[in-house]
Amino acid sequence: MQFIIEINLVILIVSVFTRLMFLVLNPHERVATFFRKTALINLVIEFFFNLLALCVLISCCTLVSSVFALSSEFQYILYLSVVSVIVHFYSYFFYYTIDTYLNKKKEITELFSEANLVNRNISVYEYDDKEFNAYSTGVFSNTRQILFSKKLYELLNKEERYGIIMHEVAHFQHHDLLKRYMLQVGLTIVFAFCMYSANQSDIIDEYLLTAIMGGLYGGLNVTLVGLISKKQEHVADLFSLHSTGKPYVIDALKRMNTATQGLLNKKSLSYPTLDERIQFIKKHSRT
Repeated sequence: MQFIIEINLVILIVSVFTRLMFLVLNPHERVATFFRKTALINLVIEFFFNLLALCVLISCCTLVSSVFALSSEFQYILYLSVVSVIVHFYSYFFYYTIDTYLNKKKEITELFSEANLVNRNISVYEYDDKEFNAYSTGVFSNTRQILFSKKLYELLNKEERYGIIMHEVAHFQHHDLLKRYMLQVGLTIVFAFCMYSANQSDIIDEYLLTAIMGGLYGGLNVTLVGLISKKQEHVADLFSLHSTGKPYVIDALKRMNTATQGLLNKKSLSYPTLDERIQFIKKHSRT
């Protein structure tokens, strides 16, 4: 039981530090969120949300194990499956939702008919932020939102906003958030199982094993999620192009790049550069 608790705490800590790594090393995320006080508040909420969930999880799993007299192997599988789902749940399904509640926002009805947002059950909001940013949040049909920072909304013209909206619609259509969530759940289960197996063999000191596996897990997590995120951005750009009939999304990104002194052409962990996005659109719009 003690080792299971240690593994869960490592997963919890690594998940929070992984987000910090994205914020610090990813120029797009850093400008969009890192210097907002809401991002720091959200990180604190995320840590204690997961810590509370972890305590409840351990109690419930212990009760289930005793009631059904599960073997140690089945107990461990039960712990792994539940903790991997809970630890990443906040960061994917609550993080940006709470972020919007911490900022003032107002609903935007412009382009509702063009983007068919009513039938897609998607709302669009402008929120009070001094940075250039737009993102989608919500997995369930009644929670889907596309959010523009006030500064970005005022920067773009109507066609460019349309391009960005359809880019974000693509993420909903393709279930991109859910795919990344399931990837991280799977990685967490594999990591914890490998850690448990290595500990059972007594090949390496328990604390050294925890440090090594925690580092490997964090690095692999950031790398794989980043690669998939880049692919999803390319596909969303292409979806926007096909939906609008014009490269409005690229026009919007170019305008954002100029306004941010070339930020979108800097290397990022989870976003392709502006030049890479333009080349992808040119290549695939001809096929």
